[in-house]
Amino acid sequence: MVRQHRRRAAALKSVIESDSVFKQPIQLRFVLMQYFGYLRRDADEPPDNNFVGYDFWLNKMNQVSIAGETCGMMT
Repeated sequence: MVRQHRRRAAALKSVIESDSVFKQPIQLRFVLMQYFGYLRRDADEPPDNNFVGYDFWLNKMNQVSIAGETCGMMT
């Protein structure tokens, strides 16, 4: 019984600490923050009127492993 709990805990820990679980919410928020803070508009406001630009930058963030490299790319 104790072994089973340890294995479950280890599996859960590995999922929680994985890059995909950690990066995705941060990248979503980072790109949206750039729209609000730098561009001073919502992601779906004119001139786009859709989320094409937001999706483009989110895909760029997903391609780059370190957020700092993307910050340099975006400025």
